[in-house]
Amino acid sequence: MKRSTNTIALAAITVILSLITIDRMLAKLDMSQGKNTLTRLCLLTFLLLFVVLYNKRTTVSNGLRKTSICFLLFTIPSMLFSTTGINVLYGWIAVLFVPLGILVGKHTCKICCASSKPDRMLGLIILPAIIGSLWILLMSGTLDLFNLGRDYIFSVVVFVPLLFYFKSPVLKYGTLILVLYVVVLSTKRTALIAISSATVVYLLANIQEIKRVNIKSAFSAVFFSICIVFAVQSLYSGTVKDAFDVTVERMSNLEDKSNEAREDIYTQVYSKIEASPVSSIAFGHGYNGVTKDLFGHPAHNDYLEIIYDYGVFAVFFYVLILLGLLNLYLRQGVRFSKNPHVAIVLVTFVILNSANCIITNASYVYVCMFCIGWALEYTNLNNKENGRLS
Repeated sequence: MKRSTNTIALAAITVILSLITIDRMLAKLDMSQGKNTLTRLCLLTFLLLFVVLYNKRTTVSNGLRKTSICFLLFTIPSMLFSTTGINVLYGWIAVLFVPLGILVGKHTCKICCASSKPDRMLGLIILPAIIGSLWILLMSGTLDLFNLGRDYIFSVVVFVPLLFYFKSPVLKYGTLILVLYVVVLSTKRTALIAISSATVVYLLANIQEIKRVNIKSAFSAVFFSICIVFAVQSLYSGTVKDAFDVTVERMSNLEDKSNEAREDIYTQVYSKIEASPVSSIAFGHGYNGVTKDLFGHPAHNDYLEIIYDYGVFAVFFYVLILLGLLNLYLRQGVRFSKNPHVAIVLVTFVILNSANCIITNASYVYVCMFCIGWALEYTNLNNKENGRLS
């Protein structure tokens, strides 16, 4: 009974997250107003709370649990005095997803690893959102994506750490090549650096596995990816070469206008923080404060955004979550070649939130924390399998 209840709840979470992800991408492409997003986020929050409370045995290390709760507590003063009206609910949900995402990620990993067909279950969890997002890109092929908000790609990239858990080379490398292709189309440097770095970390840890990859499986993965690439190319208004040229130019020219604009944003946010009263430095200016008070958009850096919105105490515990994850990984003494997944999550997450704002988007926060929770449980199960104490 408990297993079937969990399955239904996790299936509902997957469906709602997929709808939120697709809706997020549609909004970024100016194809939707995102009117149902808040309702879906509230429903997702309810389901996550249900899963966590229904499975009380799913725990994280004492230190990481306390750190997550402290981060949540230190965002409360900022939320209570926020002047963003109903939109503050997005902020409440986003910060609540920090501990909830970790716990649900751990629980889902445990169920998936115990399954006789883990690839199928993992695919059912993450592929609907990715495939749905990519389908939107196919359907928007007549649009000029270069001139639209290219941040749509982060709806896909946040799922990247989970792709490395696929045991099937076709699924693992096929989806990676496909996501990499769409990242190139987006011409977003941060996304490209994140997925490339995660892939390099994985390949360094799995040199022997790569040598053993079946030629037939490798060919299938490449063939599958090429078919999708040609399908996208046939509908996409620009060309792959155009996107590739723009991406190469942006990667080689680190002093372009977007970088200058980002540096200006960082400088102005930092100056505004310095000029703020002590109470605002300690507890922030309210949810989405940078957007509201300065530029009309976030700070393009999670750490600056959290300091401005929620204060120095909140950002301190936010950083401690990442350091705690690294410490837990190192303390367990797992060989890098045996389990690089914590390193993959850390690398991906740090790159994404250093040059973009994850914390202002509840669905991004949930997926990132879900990946952290999954990596923790996977490491724990790996230790037990190798006779280590968790």
